[in-house]
Amino acid sequence: MGGSCPAIAADGTIYFGRCDNKVYAVNPDGSLKWTYATGGWVTSSAAIATDGTIYFGSYDHKLYALTPGGSLKWAFDTHGTITRSSPAIDTDGTIYIGNFDRKLYAVNPDGSLKWVYQTPIGNIVSSPAIGQDGTIYFGDFWNTLYALNPDGSLKWEYQALDAILSSPAIGANGNIYFGCMDHKIYALNPDGSLDWSYETGKRIWSCSPAIGDDGTVYIGGYDHKLYAFETDCGGLADSAWPKFHQNNQNTGKSSNNSAVPSQDTKVNHFKLFQNYPNPFNPETQIQFSIPVAGSVKITIYDATGRVIRTLLETELPAGNHAVHWNGVSENGAKAASGLYFCRLEAGASVKILKMMLLK
Repeated sequence: MGGSCPAIAADGTIYFGRCDNKVYAVNPDGSLKWTYATGGWVTSSAAIATDGTIYFGSYDHKLYALTPGGSLKWAFDTHGTITRSSPAIDTDGTIYIGNFDRKLYAVNPDGSLKWVYQTPIGNIVSSPAIGQDGTIYFGDFWNTLYALNPDGSLKWEYQALDAILSSPAIGANGNIYFGCMDHKIYALNPDGSLDWSYETGKRIWSCSPAIGDDGTVYIGGYDHKLYAFETDCGGLADSAWPKFHQNNQNTGKSSNNSAVPSQDTKVNHFKLFQNYPNPFNPETQIQFSIPVAGSVKITIYDATGRVIRTLLETELPAGNHAVHWNGVSENGAKAASGLYFCRLEAGASVKILKMMLLK
């Protein structure tokens, strides 16, 4: 009997759904904690909020919110079957979920409707993903990958050649990765333009990409193969995501990497990744990796070569790291719009990247 992928709470409780219409909570030792009966199959994987609330969808059209003890907080009727679309929770508590009636819902933490977006043709099986800037990404059963603004308005859409059942993954550089029934794996830039695609020769059903700390993108195909792609995205973005794949205690996600020093994951190359977001206003994140421990310096220059700010000058262990620039100069003044350069020095190695500040 089928069901959903499991999600693991902070206390070790495992939550999963089955096609017997129930959600199960199991203790870490394998003993049953509780079950909750819905009116339909539960193949939507659970999301666990910071307060312990468990969110999931059901074939009975409802998005459920349960307490950690298994009692019902509320049930929101989406008026359409929720198949494998799993909820994503934004930092403000908004829950996003899609249904087979072509709608993506944004629901407030109290169970009230925030907004709804309806696709023109395609039903939604893909789980939504939330970018660092709050953009919501999801695919439909027709051929379209959507990017919505946090207010529910359309930001852009990308037309593939067949159904998108794969849930998107978001790299630290903002790139969006997903598989498609047209046999291809896609990488889109944050503006919705195509970065690259790869032909696998077989359909990619609901398998969703995972991204390693080093930026490698992994995805399985219907040809019985696991694919690995080298990218410069530098790992998963620090963002909300469907739990079966990332975040909310179901850690298919790399460790959070928002400050220096960061995780000391083993790396083999000296890299400076493209900042994200870019263009930016007012803040951007700069990720880099160093293969050996040593002195590291990061400096921001303007287009004339003038030093604007030294972001970092310290000893760091080998691994992946990140710094943020808030668009402020060394003397505390706000930098003007324009082109800037980030220079990374580690020992005798130097890397430089271009950044655009837009106001």
